[in-house]
Amino acid sequence: MQSRISVLNLLMDIFLEALCHNLQEGAAIIEKASGEFIFCNQAWNTMFQIDSCADMDMHRLNRLRKTRLSKSAIQERLNILEGKGEFREQAEYVSTTGRAFWGEIVLRLLKNEDGAYYLVVIDKIDRLKESEERLAQDKQRFNALLEHASLGIVEINKREESININISALKLVGGNRQE
Repeated sequence: MQSRISVLNLLMDIFLEALCHNLQEGAAIIEKASGEFIFCNQAWNTMFQIDSCADMDMHRLNRLRKTRLSKSAIQERLNILEGKGEFREQAEYVSTTGRAFWGEIVLRLLKNEDGAYYLVVIDKIDRLKESEERLAQDKQRFNALLEHASLGIVEINKREESININISALKLVGGNRQE
């Protein structure tokens, strides 16, 4: 029975490493008890500009965040991970060469007879963040243009309620925003 468990654990390790190798995103397997990186794929090494995952541990991963997490923030995330088996968030990281990038991190807790492991996958989302920033800037410019347009403009929702009115429309109807 013991040899069968050892074989199953070995197969699980092989499966996880194969899975990580085939992911386009940066992927790593971390031993829960020690916080040591057991494996990381080439995309991970490239993302953080490191030679191997031997250069990483959970503390260094936190130090590579642009905004480091406090001990209580780390514990809060670990509690969520323990409770749900998964944790997701977006964070800005800085590679060892100083290049900043945004990543969506997904942590999964994996347990077997040998112990518990974290599967960590980080997907670079720089383009998404740039698009969100451009969209916010465009919306701000549009709202400023709309507010000061020489035409009276009233925004109405599906229930035919006025939700926004610009200065010119207010002058035309002689009211104020609260009315």
